[in-house]
Amino acid sequence: MIRKVKNISESILAIVAVVLVIIVFLKPPTDNDGGPMLAYNFFFFIPMILIAGLLSLISIIIVIRKLIKKNRTNTAIKIITICISLPVLIYAIVIFNYFFFPQDIDYPEYELIPDPTYSCSDSIKTHTGKTIHFVGYNWGKKLENRRVYISLTPHACDTFSKVETYCYQGTDKLEVYYRLQKDSIYVYIPDNFGFYTHHGEKYLDRIPVRNIKLSAFKIDSMLNEDTKNLIMKFNW
Repeated sequence: MIRKVKNISESILAIVAVVLVIIVFLKPPTDNDGGPMLAYNFFFFIPMILIAGLLSLISIIIVIRKLIKKNRTNTAIKIITICISLPVLIYAIVIFNYFFFPQDIDYPEYELIPDPTYSCSDSIKTHTGKTIHFVGYNWGKKLENRRVYISLTPHACDTFSKVETYCYQGTDKLEVYYRLQKDSIYVYIPDNFGFYTHHGEKYLDRIPVRNIKLSAFKIDSMLNEDTKNLIMKFNW
């Protein structure tokens, strides 16, 4: 039994490498913001790709050594093993080349990127009398990206502070939906965008907001089922 496993060890390593890459593709990051994305890359994505790349490399080396020794048994399996391992190894090399040898992209000077600009705002009152304010900003090189802050303080008020808010951030494809349900505001955003807070957790506890991430399909289904038009959309 041990000898049989040894004879196909390179195939087992190749299969494990492919499975690891599949797992990576099936578990994309759920939050694209800086901190969570950094944790995803260094504690999941990079280790998984590194292990997959090493396993595929070992698998190829084993096959080559057997061929050099003129071990012609199971030649078809050896060819299949190389065909499986080689794409994984190439993928791992490309990924690590991207991480450790980034391309020389002509990024704009930091001072040339305009400051985030206030765009518009909206508000909704809960059954308990609290008014929740949605404040929209445009940001990025061409001010095409979007941010939405949720606060108890309107933008026009001098005490409005981005620190004491929930923030939703994304490209110009970011869409924010919300509805009043009981005493809370339910906020729905696409699951490929993230929300975050800065500080002020004690303050945030006073904001009756429930943040919910949904796939594009579920958002469409939710809107189609909203026959009473209870769900509102924040419009820029």
